[in-house]
Amino acid sequence: MTAAPRSGHRRTRYPPGPGFHDGEKLDAAAAKFSIERHMKMPGSQRRSEIAPTRPRST
Repeated sequence: MTAAPRSGHRRTRYPPGPGFHDGEKLDAAAAKFSIERHMKMPGSQRRSEIAPTRPRST
């Protein structure tokens, strides 16, 4: 994972063909869902790791 200087954005690159433990394909939509779930889930232990980032505008 790399962070752009002073932007609050992070970019994560994965090797071709990554997936979840259940065999589901890891794509941008799945990654976004996972990050948003951790941000909203009560008691999430990942929220503090993700909180400093901002959504990327499209």
